[in-house]
Amino acid sequence: MVSKELIEKAKEFHGHICPFVVLGLRASEIAMSRLGVNKAGVMETIREDIVAIVEVNNCFADGVQIATGCTLGNNS
Repeated sequence: MVSKELIEKAKEFHGHICPFVVLGLRASEIAMSRLGVNKAGVMETIREDIVAIVEVNNCFADGVQIATGCTLGNNS
C-alpha cells in the first residue's frame, strides 16, 4: 500500500494527485519489492545501479521517479 508520505511527495513533485501518479508509485513499489532493491540514493543514481524504463510520457512516470529515486534528468 502506498504511504501517505509518498503520495504527498508525489503531489508536491507532480503538482496534483491523479490515478496515474498513484499507479506509478504502486507499480514501482511492487517492482522494487520483487527485485529486492531499495529506493535509489544519490550514489545509486550516479552509478546507475537502478535504472527504470518507463514507456509512457505521462503522470505515471512522475510516480515512478518519486518511488524509485530514478529521474529522467540523469538517465537513471
